Amino acid sequence: MADKKLKSGRKVKIKSMSVDQIDECTDLPEVIFEGGSIKTILNSSKARTQWIRYGLAGGDFKDYKETNGVASDDIIKQMNLEEKDELMTLIQDGQVLGE
Repeated sequence: MADKKLKSGRKVKIKSMSVDQIDECTDLPEVIFEGGSIKTILNSSKARTQWIRYGLAGGDFKDYKETNGVASDDIIKQMNLEEKDELMTLIQDGQVLGE
């Protein structure tokens, strides 16, 4: 588990995810190409939420709780969009594969 601090000042704890959880998160977004360029990216919000559910282990949250071993809706709703985006990146960076 790693302790990190978001730009907002919120402290978070990041946990190690299983390979299956990482695969599930990376398989969620769907990129649609048109004429060799990206036209649309689908499911990016779902993917961000899934990274946070699996990778968050605690921090500066009111009554941090997990449901079935993952961060609950109440915890995720305490963050603004900028915090969620930054946290997702920290969680992704914290997963070590292929050492």
